[in-house]
Amino acid sequence: HSSTTHLMPSSPKDLDKEIVRLASLSQQGKSTQDFISLLHTKNDIIFPLLQKRCEDYNGNPLELLQAIFRGLPQENVQSTQIRINAVKSVLSLIEASIAKEKQTLDMINFVLGELDTFPEEAHVEFLLRISKGFRESLLRDGKICEFLPQLINTVSKLDSVTYDQTIIQGFELKSKIIKDLCLCSWSSKSVINLVSICKEMSPSEDDLLLILEKIFSHIKALDIQELPILVYQLLLLSTTGHRIRTLNGIIQYIHNLDQSMKSGSSKKKMTEDNLRHVEGTILLHMNFAVKQDQELGKEFLRGVKQDLVPLCSFTVALLLSVARVQRFEEQVYDLLKNLVVSSFEESSKKIPSHWLEIIIKEVRQKKSSSTDVEKCLLETIKCSASGWDHITQSLVEIGVLLLDAASDKASQKMANVGSSVLYETFQYQDNESIRNEIIEQILSRILTRVPSSHHYLTLLCRILSSFSISTLEPHIPRIKEVLDYISHLPPSTTRALLKAVQPLLNENQSFQDHAILVLRKAMFNRDQNARVTAVLGFLELLAVLRLDAERPTSSQAEITPTNSVRFELLGFLKRSLSQQSSVREILYTGLHDIFRDNKSLREPILELLVPQFLKYFTEDENQVPLHLEQCVDNKSANIKVEEPLPHLLQTLQRCVILESKRSTPSELAQKASDTLQSLTSRLIKTNLSDFDLDKSSDFTTSREGLTNRETSLLLLGTYQVLFEFAVMREKSMETFETALSLFESFTKLENLRETALSTKTKKVEKDASTTDPPKPPTASTTLSHTKGRRPGSSSLTEAPKSELLYSMNCVLIMLDLLLPTSTGQAHGGPSSQSDKRSLTNEKEQVRAMLLGQSELQQAFFATALKLLHSFTSPDSPDPETSLLKYSTHLFPLLLNHFLLHWNSPKSNKGKPLGLLALECMECVVKYVANKETVEKLAQIMEVSFNRINNNYPDTAACLSDDAHEHLLSRSNPPETQIHGYIFKFEKMLRLLKIEDDTTYSKEGETIFMIIDHLLGFVPTQLITEHVTWVEQFMSIEVEVLPLAKSIVNLYLKICRSSIDLSNLMMLAKEIYSKIGAVSEEPASLDDRKFLILNNTTDKYIILATLSCIDSCLDDVETATNLLPSKKSLEANKGEQDNTKILKLKENICDRLQNIVETLLIIVSSCIVGNQFEQLVRLTTKLYKFMSTLTKNITESPPSPFRRLIEKIGTNLTPGIYQLLEYSTLNDDNKSKAKLRRETTLKPNLIYQIERYESILIKICKRYNLDLAKTLRRSQARDFRIIKSDLMRVSNHLDGSDDEAKKKTAKKQKKDETEKSKKVRAPNEKKGSKEKPKAKARGRPKKDLTDQEKNDTPKRPKKKPKS
Repeated sequence: HSSTTHLMPSSPKDLDKEIVRLASLSQQGKSTQDFISLLHTKNDIIFPLLQKRCEDYNGNPLELLQAIFRGLPQENVQSTQIRINAVKSVLSLIEASIAKEKQTLDMINFVLGELDTFPEEAHVEFLLRISKGFRESLLRDGKICEFLPQLINTVSKLDSVTYDQTIIQGFELKSKIIKDLCLCSWSSKSVINLVSICKEMSPSEDDLLLILEKIFSHIKALDIQELPILVYQLLLLSTTGHRIRTLNGIIQYIHNLDQSMKSGSSKKKMTEDNLRHVEGTILLHMNFAVKQDQELGKEFLRGVKQDLVPLCSFTVALLLSVARVQRFEEQVYDLLKNLVVSSFEESSKKIPSHWLEIIIKEVRQKKSSSTDVEKCLLETIKCSASGWDHITQSLVEIGVLLLDAASDKASQKMANVGSSVLYETFQYQDNESIRNEIIEQILSRILTRVPSSHHYLTLLCRILSSFSISTLEPHIPRIKEVLDYISHLPPSTTRALLKAVQPLLNENQSFQDHAILVLRKAMFNRDQNARVTAVLGFLELLAVLRLDAERPTSSQAEITPTNSVRFELLGFLKRSLSQQSSVREILYTGLHDIFRDNKSLREPILELLVPQFLKYFTEDENQVPLHLEQCVDNKSANIKVEEPLPHLLQTLQRCVILESKRSTPSELAQKASDTLQSLTSRLIKTNLSDFDLDKSSDFTTSREGLTNRETSLLLLGTYQVLFEFAVMREKSMETFETALSLFESFTKLENLRETALSTKTKKVEKDASTTDPPKPPTASTTLSHTKGRRPGSSSLTEAPKSELLYSMNCVLIMLDLLLPTSTGQAHGGPSSQSDKRSLTNEKEQVRAMLLGQSELQQAFFATALKLLHSFTSPDSPDPETSLLKYSTHLFPLLLNHFLLHWNSPKSNKGKPLGLLALECMECVVKYVANKETVEKLAQIMEVSFNRINNNYPDTAACLSDDAHEHLLSRSNPPETQIHGYIFKFEKMLRLLKIEDDTTYSKEGETIFMIIDHLLGFVPTQLITEHVTWVEQFMSIEVEVLPLAKSIVNLYLKICRSSIDLSNLMMLAKEIYSKIGAVSEEPASLDDRKFLILNNTTDKYIILATLSCIDSCLDDVETATNLLPSKKSLEANKGEQDNTKILKLKENICDRLQNIVETLLIIVSSCIVGNQFEQLVRLTTKLYKFMSTLTKNITESPPSPFRRLIEKIGTNLTPGIYQLLEYSTLNDDNKSKAKLRRETTLKPNLIYQIERYESILIKICKRYNLDLAKTLRRSQARDFRIIKSDLMRVSNHLDGSDDEAKKKTAKKQKKDETEKSKKVRAPNEKKGSKEKPKAKARGRPKKDLTDQEKNDTPKRPKKKPKS
């Protein structure tokens, strides 16, 4: 009954009732044969009767079916055939979808219960009948497939089955049935039911993969609301295998749904809210499935690690859902953290090789932007607001984990991701418990002083400044509690915390009052750190409150800090003027910032500073202008500075300079200015002896000497501050003459101090060590860092150095004025705009006067270099005073100075001006390069060289390069412009003529360092254009090692970026020619090109070359790791072009062959010493990588790989064994440490070689390849015992043992005698006759000799060194 044309044969009326009646009698043992005869003679009547009952409104086909089965005896052959026909009729009814749903389910359940009563042949017949319907595409609602699991499980156990007139095994028939099932078309209503049925069939791996492909091809036809049910069934199905493929299909489909909905191209009628709820249900199903099947969780994590599963926002959500399972919590968080780290490393890491850049572009060409982990995390957070409550806790934990891991400045990007995760979670989650958790995590990390606390402070500032006060109201009490511990926090943390809570200080009066109260308590604390914290806190409050104080308010109801509050804060700060020196320093520095930004507080600040200064200033011109003795406390146990007078003067003079720019300065400011001018003029006239500082002064570690040290430091700082005041106040001859006088005094005192410290201190210490006995340290002879003592104070052995107090503005003005005359040129520094109306003639007179001061020039270049080093140090200054702000004005000045002074005569006093200017330029370029601001760097270069072109045309002509001028155009990218400016620096190298004279070798080394910094921004494809001129410098015979290092490093950097490594191979040949060959053949020395390779530089160049080869090998490993694995290609079928991947593998093998050829040249050379050890490590790494590469060989390896294997087996391996033998025979000058290292390095190398060869042989046997034909065993590895040698050694050992025994016995006897005498002597002295203890110390002689036999060989006597 395969078609519906025979569904209605003619049948007698009420025949079905007759069958039911006879079946009832047959059950009672009556009329059984009549019942069988009726059904047998009218075999075709069962299907029409069942059909009739199905079509009737109240028809019950199950009654008729039960009557037929129960009325027929099971052991009868005819009965069995009738029952088989009845089952076939049921199959036809279900296949034709004639019965109603309840009727169908009743018949299916009944037949499934009766299947066990049928013979195995009947099961095969039923299965073939169903399969026939599959081939005819009669699968409609899939109900007929309910019979498949039971039938297939029975048939698959059979040894032989007839299928299409052929005998096959049962499991083969099972595979064919599943294939037929997958080939027919499925309705959308039957997909979910079929997935459940397929699981019960226990399919094989291949059959399951076929089923999954069929399911995912029909998944698009499902309604969106049915998706969670299907996913759950798929997860159950995945327990039989192919978990990765299942997860990949689910995630990819949901990701496609999400993308189509965002783009508006979705054909399904759904809203974003509906999709998010469906995804949330799927996440719950996944969480439940992982709890039940932990292998699913393991496979999912493995798939994400190996890129077998697409990484999108839903994947991240799945990971966070799995993280709620305790077993996978730590693994998921580590995986997400590693994904974030690796994504930033790949994006921010500078690709050092053009070859590697090409590989990376090819591999990542088809990767979508969804691989951005940060973007996926943030999208997940936005989606989580739609009911994904179970993953919000995971979001908080991963955010905290990322912030905790970002403990240093290098991991700033990771901190940004963690901060964004917590901030977005706080924003999109209305759940107060989640927000409380985030705030609590932030505050607890701040209080516990974790290394990443500054990142948490930044996040807190972002949250508090972004949300309204009503949102933050529940969290204010907890933040208040944190303020109570503010005195126990580091000062920097306190300052950042108060800056973070600025919105609360401005909007919440009680919070403001609480903060002031806490800081006031800290101010009265005895602990110095607490006082520093209080000062920083009050300064920050003044800076914060000024923003709202000067802003007009619309209503009186708004909370605004009044003048009384600010004056109260200044009153608190006034108390710190009587506290420790370090507290005052911080106060003075902070007051200048407040003075600059808050005009309404300028007068109160001056009222604070001027009286404090006048305490130490005397207006009587007959006396010393400054009472420095009041600034140093020499009465207490430890000599310390009480008043940091230079810092006080520095703040005061800067405030006066700022106030003088106003049209009408205040009276107090004018008074302060007059006082400073008076101090300057009087200090110039005052002799050092007036301060008890002269050649006879004591600068030793005595109390007087330590006092003089501190006094001289205060005076040196005062000279610097007043020098800056004179320079910044007015650009006139008079002021600069004053500045020069101050500089002379400064120089005189500094020379006096250095001379005294270098002579008298040594003399006193020498006299103390020879005449006086050693004494315990006392207060009069030592000075330790105590409270109130600033860092850098003097100690016993090292005197404190003078502090650099010049500002960058002052340095810029001086560098500008120290340039020779340049018409129409004026200084344009960041803060030099105060007065540009001074006459040009007077300025030129000042310039001419300063140019004659060589010591001043030297000092200010050294000062500029120190300032630049302070900017580039880890503890760099404020971002507001960042070097980026000054670099555009500083670098042109430095470049001008170098070009004008590079050939100036050198003196014995310090470095030449040209070199100092060049070192400053290198600091600026290094700083800007580390900030990764390529646009800023290009701008600096453009301004600098344009200034040269405009003002010094003769010098500019020496640097002109017509062939590369087009690269400097603004229309080009900044990277290309920097590429062009490198040629300018090459011209500067030509000016030095280092090929003829090494006088300017240090300058050449510094220029090469600058070029190296700039080369980091040049595109890799352009780097090789510099190889020509660098090779010219490689051809120079340089004997100065630092200069040679700079040239060689730059050349090797270019070599690494090239594609074919020909330049690196050329250098290897030069090494081979220079040091000779391992073999007997002499190396040729006639055609050497790189004369830089000489006896002075050869060792370094060999090590640098090996390091470059090592880096090239790292590039190859990186490229290999980027290639998709075989499983990844199968999981992402159709997303990768296998032909392109094969070409990439060939490219990698070609690169590796170039490395091997270069290494072969060096292996053939006479390498010894440290270079030999580095070479052994490198070759060990190569063979280890080759072992890994060989394991991934397929049945048909590419031809470049064959050539590589042949090159290694034929040339490299024998050459390495030859080099090892040469090193053993010829390198005699080996230390013990070197021998110890080689005993590890050489065996490890041989092990890696043989491991690689064994893997290659196994692979060749597996795939029947001929790659191992080039392998040659260089040495025999078996062990042979030579009898003659064994006998000779054993006889020698026996003789030596006898001699050793005799000597040991004699020595033992002598020792025993001496011990007995020592024991007997005290006993005799006491008059005692008993000597039990003396005899108890030793054993009888016989026992000692027995012990000697066992112990003597274990401790042989050490022989003296030859």
